[in-house]
Amino acid sequence: MGRMLERPPLDGPLGALVDLARVIVGTDVLSAFSQGAYASLPPVGQLLLQCALVGLVWKPADVCQTTMLQAPLAQQRLASVAAALETIALCLMSPMRAESNTLRLLMSRHADPQQVCVAVISFSQLAIGLLPVVLAAHGWEPGPEGQAQQCGRGAAVRQPLTAAQRKEIGGLLPGLMVHTCSWLLLGANPALPHNAWRQAELLLVVAVALVEIGMLWRWPALSQPPLCTPRRILFRLAFLSSPAFRRMGVGMGRMLERPPLGGPLGALVDLVRLIVGTNILTAFSQGTYASMAPVGQLLLQCVLVRLVWKPDDICNATMLQAPLAQQWLASVAAALETAAICLMSPVRADSRVLLLLMSRRADPQQVCVAVISFGQLAIGLLPVVLAAHGWRPGPEGQAQQCGRWRRAWRRSNLLLQRCSSVRPGLGGFLLRAWLFAAVLWIGCRLNAGLT
Repeated sequence: MGRMLERPPLDGPLGALVDLARVIVGTDVLSAFSQGAYASLPPVGQLLLQCALVGLVWKPADVCQTTMLQAPLAQQRLASVAAALETIALCLMSPMRAESNTLRLLMSRHADPQQVCVAVISFSQLAIGLLPVVLAAHGWEPGPEGQAQQCGRGAAVRQPLTAAQRKEIGGLLPGLMVHTCSWLLLGANPALPHNAWRQAELLLVVAVALVEIGMLWRWPALSQPPLCTPRRILFRLAFLSSPAFRRMGVGMGRMLERPPLGGPLGALVDLVRLIVGTNILTAFSQGTYASMAPVGQLLLQCVLVRLVWKPDDICNATMLQAPLAQQWLASVAAALETAAICLMSPVRADSRVLLLLMSRRADPQQVCVAVISFGQLAIGLLPVVLAAHGWRPGPEGQAQQCGRWRRAWRRSNLLLQRCSSVRPGLGGFLLRAWLFAAVLWIGCRLNAGLT
């Protein structure tokens, strides 16, 4: 079937479709797919079989030397496919966004055609070759538990996962997949500088997630009260203990090593890069996953935000040192200062700060530190509002029987819930949010030395 690739490619949309079929058949990956699908094994057995079958037909370098894939038309099509895949990967895998020079090479057709071909053919062979695993997992039904118990310890099957286990493991899998793929790509991409320490930092995040999933799988009690809350706290802290979340130039922090973009759409893209690149989005998502009582959530968020707290280092990044970014930060700071002055009359005397911001005479570094600090605290503490909205206190009589500390804990949660919940009325909530933002901004501004 490999001789199907010894003819030049065809023109037009129909020709592209015919050439796609020729590539799928000519690379023998369709044979690996059909032979694996015919085996109809359990999911794990199917995965091992497919890895062996794909390995037997694995020859992307030889495939890219054929007549069809050496033609300029085929190379243009492969570059377009690679650019589309790279764009999807950049939108999903934030730790790799900083490597967008690959996308620029693909869009400008300056990338090595041989490397592009090998990458696209390897992706297609793996994607098609592993499809039977999905089909096997969809159609497989486990046998009776009692029958497995009679077959010995080696063949015993554990009880099916409970709903709590599935929920907990399902919440961990997306982050595990993103960081695992990031680690593999960092080690497998020859265009990236090989840095063993950077790979070890990402591997630490992967290891923490794997340990938590393994413990949840082995001990179902960890997914239910009262053990679920301590487990969530410990593993959230362990997850963010990797230096990849606390240093610039590693992982998601590399997103800030590019200059800002112009225009409204560019400003929106830069805002997303800033939120993700400062790792505050990770602290937000990890805290939201914990799902604790309001006071416990507040304490946890303070620790998580502190683990990713680095406004001085963030403001030294390439993106925030650019004049365009400094203008945007000054505008945001002026808007926050105006909102604070309108609400907090005792601070009206400090309106000279607003004059400095409006006239662009304020220190850009101080303005950046103040705005970044405000953004990190505001986003990092949002899970407290979500926790207060979804928390339900237990019966009053039960709290009375549990002693003074339990009653104090319940009252503290109720107080924080009343302060941060939307239920009493949207107007009151907005006023409290305005007051909180004003106080937070004044504190961040003073801490940055902007007086």
